Amino acid sequence: MAASPAIEGGYGPEGDFCEGLHAENVSGSVDIISVTTGPVRGSSTGIVSLGAPYATGAVHLIGAPLVASVAYRVDGKINAPGPGRWSDAKLRRTTYLRSSDIGFLGYPAMGGEGVVTPICAVADPAQCSRTGSILVGLRSAVNLVSLDAKIFRRRGGTWDAGTEVHLASSGLPASVVIPLRISVGTDVDSVSVQLSGVQSTDLPPIRKAIVIAL
Repeated sequence: MAASPAIEGGYGPEGDFCEGLHAENVSGSVDIISVTTGPVRGSSTGIVSLGAPYATGAVHLIGAPLVASVAYRVDGKINAPGPGRWSDAKLRRTTYLRSSDIGFLGYPAMGGEGVVTPICAVADPAQCSRTGSILVGLRSAVNLVSLDAKIFRRRGGTWDAGTEVHLASSGLPASVVIPLRISVGTDVDSVSVQLSGVQSTDLPPIRKAIVIAL
């Protein structure tokens, strides 16, 4: 992504990362905006230790606000399992947001298209570990009548039959963040999340899928 020097607080280099305000493309779909080991928790001075406890090698990080009203982006790389160090100083200077308002996605270099690894974003790097569960943040760009997920877990190279989860059955306004907590045992090496959102009976479902490597 190109830097935006003409915009105060625009996207550009900041420490070990590139970050800032930018022009956002509206997807018109259901977006997976965060896959982490838990809520993002920075220190009292806004420092966040970033790790990828389920990965090895290079991981590309993308951070974005959980709220849709601010178009802000953080890009960087860490060498898994980490840690990397990110400060929310620029985020606080240019928006009303803090580190806890940001979600992170991690793309392992060897993961392939559509594969992410959970990111640990905490104040103390000693707290970064495999927690036994994954927190996925979902958001729709359009109003939905319903939103469902089917979660598949792979053990020993074999996918299970999947578990259905009804995330919203009585209407979901656009831009509302839906948290999805997924439990994973030590024998699970991958999770596949398949989403299906219904706008109306006259339109085909909106579908999105992602694979989480563990």
